[in-house]
Amino acid sequence: MCRLFGLLSTRDESAEPWLLRSDRSLFVQSNVAPDRAQKDGWGVGWFENGGRARVEKGTGGAYEATERDRYVRAARDARGPLILGHLRHASNPLNLPQEKLIALENSQPFESHTTLFAHNGSIPFPTETRPLLGSMSRRYAESTTARSCSGCWCGTPKRPGTPWWDISGPSRTSCEAGKG
Repeated sequence: MCRLFGLLSTRDESAEPWLLRSDRSLFVQSNVAPDRAQKDGWGVGWFENGGRARVEKGTGGAYEATERDRYVRAARDARGPLILGHLRHASNPLNLPQEKLIALENSQPFESHTTLFAHNGSIPFPTETRPLLGSMSRRYAESTTARSCSGCWCGTPKRPGTPWWDISGPSRTSCEAGKG
């Protein structure tokens, strides 16, 4: 199971204590037990000046020698009113080959300009779910940057004021009408 961290504040904060230094930090959780190691990727996302999402990711465990320095740098750089951290233990509902499953584009959080998205678990029927995400999301899915339904979902445009979880609006309508 993946591990998630979220910080939401009314002012800029550093997430370094929770991502790195605490005895319960994501870094510590990344390899608590070898049989439950979060070895399939990591990511830290936050918003920089101007509201643009910034995401730093890796494809191995944050604890691994090849990933550790980049994870530590991202944990120290992450600063803002909203910060997400994710450690990945991959599920494979699409039965992807290992080289596609453990890939940078599948590490979270996902970003779409001013949106960050991370989750735990998998979408159980990814092939059936994709049409509900609309034409923009299908183009996102066909690009080289999305190999998972959650990555495709993040690229789905939303009508202003529409809750982030709502796929019943313009995306679904354009898909059902064959427009887009």
